[in-house]
Amino acid sequence: MTSSTDTQPTPDEARALLASAGSYGRSATAGAGWPAVTFLLGNGAASSLGTIAMTLAASTAGYFVSMVAMLAWMGVMMGFLIAFNRSTKVGFGKRWTVYLTAWLVPYIIAMMVAGSSDGQNILGGSIAAAVLLVSSVSCAVWEARK
Repeated sequence: MTSSTDTQPTPDEARALLASAGSYGRSATAGAGWPAVTFLLGNGAASSLGTIAMTLAASTAGYFVSMVAMLAWMGVMMGFLIAFNRSTKVGFGKRWTVYLTAWLVPYIIAMMVAGSSDGQNILGGSIAAAVLLVSSVSCAVWEARK
C-alpha cells in the first residue's frame, strides 16, 4: 500500500498481498501431514505386530499382554499426534475417517482371527497382519502425497 491513509490497494499491491498470503498458507501446512503419516505407519506397525503376537499366544494371559502392549503403543502415538499436530492439510478430516475405517475393518477381522487361534492359526494371523500393514502403509502414502 502506498500510504497509511489509503484503504484500497492498487492492483499490483493486491496481487503481491495475495501471493504473500498464499505463501504463508502453503508454509503453514507444508509439514502438517507428517505427524499423521507417522501415526498411520506406527499404528500399522503396532497393530500388525500385535496381531502376530496375539495369534502366537497360546494362553489367555499371553494374548492379553500382547493386546495391552499394542494398545499402549497406539495410545502413545495418538497422544503425540494430538499434542504435536498443530495444523492439518485441507481435507484431512474427511481423509482421517477413511484412514480409520481402512484400518478398523481389517483390525476387527485380525482380532477375530487372533482371538480364535489359540496359537494354532499362524497363517491366518500372518495374513491378517499383512493386510493391516498394507492398509496402513497405503493410507500413509496417500496422506504423504496430499
